[in-house]
Amino acid sequence: MELLKSLIIVAVVLIYWKFVYYPYHKKDYTPISFFFIGGGLFFYGLYLFFNERVIFSEISLVYYIMLGFLITSFTLLLISIKKSKLKTDIDITLTWAKKTFPFMPYWSWMIIAFPALFFILIATYGLLGQEHIAFWGMVFIAWIFSNLKLYKKHIRRGKKWTIQNFKN
Repeated sequence: MELLKSLIIVAVVLIYWKFVYYPYHKKDYTPISFFFIGGGLFFYGLYLFFNERVIFSEISLVYYIMLGFLITSFTLLLISIKKSKLKTDIDITLTWAKKTFPFMPYWSWMIIAFPALFFILIATYGLLGQEHIAFWGMVFIAWIFSNLKLYKKHIRRGKKWTIQNFKN
């Protein structure tokens, strides 16, 4: 991996978080940008995959890590939604999707995320090369903090966590 390229990727992500993502996090801009940017990356990833420009072994480690994050995040989201109903402080993108596409249950978007993120991962590898690890590393760090916040605010809510709480 090229250190300079990785540092540039990290800097761009940090600047995006500081000046775009967090200031507009609770606005419809965030999920709309996910759909447009993610959609473009999805189709580019499809093209790269089916034309064999990127093969699974090149992204497998990052994808398996992503699967772990997806499963963990969706489990926390489902628990939070069960406890507090779907609202923007639980997940802005799912709330927007439910409002914009009311005929689709919110969990269908969770199912769509698995293959969509696979092709998005392929696209980022196609665009960034091996340094896509720096980009996804930043995403995973943000994901960890988001999951911790979701757990503390909507699941734990001052209670000691036990299996009995999960059953209720």
